[in-house]
Amino acid sequence: MVAMVLAREEERRESLRFARIGCLVNQCSMVEVGRTKSQLNLELKTSIEGMVRFQPSQFLF
Repeated sequence: MVAMVLAREEERRESLRFARIGCLVNQCSMVEVGRTKSQLNLELKTSIEGMVRFQPSQFLF
């Protein structure tokens, strides 16, 4: 389960890196950059929530 989440996160990071490179190559507008940043934040929040949901034992002391 953990490995799957990490693998998915790595894939997402890789595709986002390529998206950023493509964005630079195309010199996209600041609006698109801003939207991308908020999407990244949302995805990060979602993946953290998913990790917490799947691994509650890590957070119980």
